[in-house]
Amino acid sequence: MKIVAVSTCTAGIAHTYMSQEALEQECEKRTGYKP
Repeated sequence: MKIVAVSTCTAGIAHTYMSQEALEQECEKRTGYKP
């Protein structure tokens, strides 16, 4: 499965990494797959 997400933040790039981590955690929870 491939997921593409775009996240923007006027203050910087921290939210991009926060979104990535949340998506990876949810993916692991739902599928058992750890990227």
